[in-house]
Amino acid sequence: KSESARDDVMSDRIGGLGTLRQLYLLTVADSRATGSDTWSGWRSELVRRAYRRLERELTRQSLAEPVQVGVLVDQVMETGEWGGSRAGVVAHLSGLPVAYRSAHTPAEIAGHVRLGSLPLGPQMVRIDVSEGSDETGAPSWLVVTCPDRRGLLTIIAGTMALHRMSILDARVATRSDGRVFDTFEVVDALDNRPVGVDTLAAFERDIGRAVRGGFDVEGA
Repeated sequence: KSESARDDVMSDRIGGLGTLRQLYLLTVADSRATGSDTWSGWRSELVRRAYRRLERELTRQSLAEPVQVGVLVDQVMETGEWGGSRAGVVAHLSGLPVAYRSAHTPAEIAGHVRLGSLPLGPQMVRIDVSEGSDETGAPSWLVVTCPDRRGLLTIIAGTMALHRMSILDARVATRSDGRVFDTFEVVDALDNRPVGVDTLAAFERDIGRAVRGGFDVEGA
């Protein structure tokens, strides 16, 4: 199942925000009690993200559809990561399925809107990269936006594998204008550490060539 589908199922089972908060605190307490070997900074971040996603989903389910959209747009604008208009955020969301809203944080959506406002240029692809953290063990974060095409996800995954990236999480979305916003969390496949700057730069170069058909991923 997709992440958003799992969130829908989990939110139905949990039933309310009070129960969710109790489950979160219990998870943190039990995990810390097991020791530092199982409760790292990155594991803490994963649990926090899951809690925030479910919190948003439970809150969303309690609101009427127009109100849901309005609240999310406010959250996106408040991130400070998108300097455009509220109308631009609304237009972006209107071209995507409802599941997109619960599958991405407001900050991620803000990043998508910003990327989506930029021309693709001759490369026909835009990449947004956030380097990982050795301190917390957090993976690197990549967003690929380009025109949708047959086999695109295979091309992206193949190019990542070529550059020794392991995909920990992937969320894909195609807007009504045919532009994809595919979000990945990746680590170095050899040592599970954040992907290096040189590797990220090489991936950005090759994914543009691969999307345009000028780079044979399978033959590389």
